[in-house]
This record gives sequence, C-alpha cells and structure tokens, in this order.
Amino acid sequence: MSSTGYFKRESLIGKSVVSKNAEIIGTVLDIAITTDGRLAIQVQKKDQSAGSDSDLFVNADQIQAVGDVILLKGASDGTTNIPAAPLNAAPAPVSSPPNVVAPPPPPGTFSQGKTCQKCGYVNAPNAKFCIKCGASTM
Repeated sequence: MSSTGYFKRESLIGKSVVSKNAEIIGTVLDIAITTDGRLAIQVQKKDQSAGSDSDLFVNADQIQAVGDVILLKGASDGTTNIPAAPLNAAPAPVSSPPNVVAPPPPPGTFSQGKTCQKCGYVNAPNAKFCIKCGASTM
C-alpha cells in the first residue's frame, strides 16, 4: 500500500482471497469496474467438483481487509457471486462470533507484532488495522 492509502493493481494480483469462514475462494486475477462505477476484484475460483476454473467478481465493499491475503466480509458458498451492497448503503458493523479463538498470524510475520485490543489477534508490527476484525491497532 502506498502512503496515500491505496493499493496498486500490481500488489493485489496473485493474492489469495479468503472468506470470513477461512475458506480460500481463489486468487486475484485483476481489478474491474462496474458500469455504474463501483470497483471490484476479479477472482479466479477453483471449482473442485468439475476440476475447472471460473471467475468471480467481488465488489470492493465486500472486502474486509487486505494484507498477505484479501479477507472478505462474508462467506461464499462457492456457487454465486458475493452480493453487492448498494452504493449508498452504510457499511456493515464488523464483529467476531463469541468464544472464537483467533487464528495464528500468517507465516513470515514477526512474533513481536501488534496485538489487537478487541479480538487478541497478533498483526504485523506496522499494521494500522487488525486483519481479523478490522479494529484500529493504534
């Protein structure tokens, strides 16, 4: 991410896309824009049953966090696109289910990372927001 808070196309392509339920949805192929001006990512989704690949477009408002992977706000059943929220819709509150143990930090991160005060997840040392719950780590 640049100092302006934007991610460049090159930094997104190839990242894994993971659902809220920790299911790997696929890999980012490219970015896209809808006819009404909303941004999305094009995800190459692996269809396990048929052994073939298919594309899925995930609207930017369905992305919870971008780090080593792209974490989505909702789960995907693997058969349909994740529904788009209207442009004027308020963002959904981010919450964690009760009594859920946070996953370990991604490989390659430092053990001296920032621990989220809300959910206890250990984030990268330079993280401004928690990759698990989205809360500020400042």
